Amino acid sequence: MKTNFKRFLTLVLALVMVLTIVGCGSKKEDNKTDDTVNDDFFADDATVVEDDGDDADNTGDDADATTSNSGKKVTTKKKTVTKGTSNDDTDTDDTNGNSVTPKENKVGGKSIKNVLSTVPKKLKGTTVTMYNWNPASEYTGAPTVISDFEKKTGIKVEWKTINFEVYTTRLASLIASGSSPDVVRTRTPSSTRLMSFQPLSTTNYDFSDSAWDQVLMKDYSVNGVAYATSLKNTHLGSVTMMFYNKSLISKYDLENPYKLWKSGKWTVSKFKDMCKKYQEASKESFACVGWTYYAWNQLYGVAGPIGYNGKKYVSNIKNNKYLTSTIEIADLFNSSKMFGEGRAEIFDAGKSLFYAGASVYARRKNSYFGTLKADGTFYAVPMPSVDGQSTYYQGRDEYEAYGIAKGAKNPEAVPYFLRYFLDGSNYALSNFFCNEQNLEVYNWCMEQTNTIWSLGDGGENFSNRENGIYCKQGNQVKSFIDSNASEIDEMVTRYNEALGNLKK
Repeated sequence: MKTNFKRFLTLVLALVMVLTIVGCGSKKEDNKTDDTVNDDFFADDATVVEDDGDDADNTGDDADATTSNSGKKVTTKKKTVTKGTSNDDTDTDDTNGNSVTPKENKVGGKSIKNVLSTVPKKLKGTTVTMYNWNPASEYTGAPTVISDFEKKTGIKVEWKTINFEVYTTRLASLIASGSSPDVVRTRTPSSTRLMSFQPLSTTNYDFSDSAWDQVLMKDYSVNGVAYATSLKNTHLGSVTMMFYNKSLISKYDLENPYKLWKSGKWTVSKFKDMCKKYQEASKESFACVGWTYYAWNQLYGVAGPIGYNGKKYVSNIKNNKYLTSTIEIADLFNSSKMFGEGRAEIFDAGKSLFYAGASVYARRKNSYFGTLKADGTFYAVPMPSVDGQSTYYQGRDEYEAYGIAKGAKNPEAVPYFLRYFLDGSNYALSNFFCNEQNLEVYNWCMEQTNTIWSLGDGGENFSNRENGIYCKQGNQVKSFIDSNASEIDEMVTRYNEALGNLKK
């Protein structure tokens, strides 16, 4: 296996421009146009397990106020409770005394107390190293949670924040040099990324407990061997959601997307109709920004140009659903010009009604959309359903999971750290998300069973911003795909090559 990995290292490094794991809110198209991103958000090699500062999770006498769906602020001492539908059934008996956990986020399985009581004594005094492209402070309350874990277990946590642009290559280099981290955050169960992980079974930990997301672990498995995991009801997942500027709904007398969703009327046709009305009334250039093509493909149940059938990777470019959905989104971008790729700053400036992207944007401390969050007008709904399609497909913008690096020095401690770090009962979730509605929508999306994850937009030609598929009108899509089929075929071959190495 070591020989296979070393032989494959060159391939991983060569593919990095295509396969680089993208940090939350850091897609290249957004970086080109969005000046709201804090450079410190993607620090390199920093150890950042710091205090929360003015974070609302602090347990002082007065917690920060939180805005509910009705717009009313509800503040209690020692504990912030956001009242409403998503918190009707809550659990306040947590380790910190200030967490309010919606029923959707209750982990189940063995209790955290039970799990911590089984931590092997030999792990006390050891260190577990987290490898991540975001600092711990991006997760509201995480520094406190990590500190509590250290006190309860005697296991120290070292958090390494690596710039996302070199994340994959740096990991491969660390492994090759014998300096592997322990637990590694990842976004996609592609075979090229799993090459850097060792099977979870090497920890001798029982991941069959219902607290762990068995469906996710199956997607991160090869030949029945799981390489990454997460908790089933964690608040740290990442699904595709539709964000909207609530103030613009009122300003232009548009239908409320949340009410449409709750009444079963939130469809693609309704969404496009709202976009058209907004553009006509506002005279703005775009009604929706942030779209990537694979997010639209996922609405129709197809995972972009490359898919995985459970045994091998396949090209989807001849899949009729892929072709028709890509033609549709291409026309919305380049014919009607209703949508604009990326352009997060336009949405944050109140010049676009919708933004589609990762649920991580709904987190209070995520650096995106600070203006809208501060104004209390940043709201969300799920992606719209396709008219006439009986199945609703939930897109995974980033298929959040955690693996153990090859050569990890302390793999045995990883499950205990993840079980504690990913458990929503250790956080004040009404403060973790920027408002209650975003948490409610996130939970609903995470509960959907027909989830679709994507390997990305395709190769270099496909994702080229100047002359790639993003620039084509609908009637140009098929010829473009046909002329670039060899690039997709080559990527499929490389993924399957890596898959073959994993199976050995």
